[in-house]
Amino acid sequence: MRLEGCAEVRGPASLRASGDVEVLGYRPRGEVSLVVPVGRSAIVCGSGEVEVSGGTAQAYDPASLRRLQQVAESLRGARRAVLIGPTDSGKSTLAAYLYNTGAFEGLLSVDVGQNELYCPGFAAAASPARPFMPGMAVGEAEACLVGDFTPRGLEARYLYCSARLSKRYGRLVVDTDGWVHGEGLELKAALVAQLDATGVAIGLEGDQLRALKQYVSDLIVVDRLAPYAKSQAERRANRDRLIASCLSRASRRLVSLDLVMGRLPEGGPEGLLTSAYGEGRDHFAVIERLSERSGLVSVLTGFMGQIEALRLGRARIDLRSFQGLLS
Repeated sequence: MRLEGCAEVRGPASLRASGDVEVLGYRPRGEVSLVVPVGRSAIVCGSGEVEVSGGTAQAYDPASLRRLQQVAESLRGARRAVLIGPTDSGKSTLAAYLYNTGAFEGLLSVDVGQNELYCPGFAAAASPARPFMPGMAVGEAEACLVGDFTPRGLEARYLYCSARLSKRYGRLVVDTDGWVHGEGLELKAALVAQLDATGVAIGLEGDQLRALKQYVSDLIVVDRLAPYAKSQAERRANRDRLIASCLSRASRRLVSLDLVMGRLPEGGPEGLLTSAYGEGRDHFAVIERLSERSGLVSVLTGFMGQIEALRLGRARIDLRSFQGLLS
């Protein structure tokens, strides 16, 4: 179809665009192709030809694009930006847009509930190929185990992982989780201070915004960017999709019980989110079963190098729900 203006392509879909176009902040030289994941949208603006296979395409409000552009302009010269807002406020879309403009070298996701750079339960940093959009497979991301799908009660680990991963890049945009009440808002303010970043408040108002302004002096305020909020069931389905993607790349490995770091929970460790630590990095793993008689732990992980330790998380994954992926 001929594009004059802006269109939103909702996945799952394949998209091909050419001409004087911009794809979520990225201006290609020549033709560009990408896959729009399920539950995500690609924003294409300009004048050119657009081909869409699968999914749907509809007009996109230029005013929404201008808000993205205004944030990018406000962040001109900023070294790091931390995006703060409730779940489904548009943080991931804005993070991708800012990264695609080329203004930032890398992406850091500490959205442990819906981490689309790596796996849920982990923080991760990467510099993926552009154009990038949330939900796309990222070839090489460095991860750090936080241990659960919420940072509540794991604040120190959350900040440690953020600090460690941020060292990979000078100019960095940070996508956070949607916990913005009370201690959650204080945690985001601590993250801004730790990374010496500019804060971007998305969809916050009233007492939340006033509180954040007390904590963060360098703050940009933006209206909500996402058109609607997902239901709790939709968010859970998206998390399960991300976990399934991680498990689909996993194989069974037997590891000595002596390598387990941390106290095994009562009731057994089956389904426990874990890091298979090796080669100086954390790698996604889930404990399948433990045999005290043999002193071995069966884990599911995509890491094929030497496992030096198993670092235990707090979240459990019901492996029965993913039985079809486990060979």
